[in-house]
Amino acid sequence: MPTTPKSYRQLTKPAYTPEDRPSRRERGYHRRWERLRLVWLARHPLCVVCQEPAQCVDHIIPLSRGGGYEFGNLQSLCASCHSRKTRAEFRG
Repeated sequence: MPTTPKSYRQLTKPAYTPEDRPSRRERGYHRRWERLRLVWLARHPLCVVCQEPAQCVDHIIPLSRGGGYEFGNLQSLCASCHSRKTRAEFRG
């Protein structure tokens, strides 16, 4: 009995689903990080990409790839630029 072939989307599992993502604490974001984030944003209030007000403090080298919390590895980004950078890292 012939079966209907599944579409390409049905054959491949998405690389990432929100349920798979570890919690903030498991990813290394804790109270110390929140304090550091507030200090960083007070000192660097503009996005380094578009010069709009920044809402996010980004690790230039992500924690998952060996980056740390030192100031040389941080940059201020607006939410839009941060999302764009995170998507590019995830795809790459």
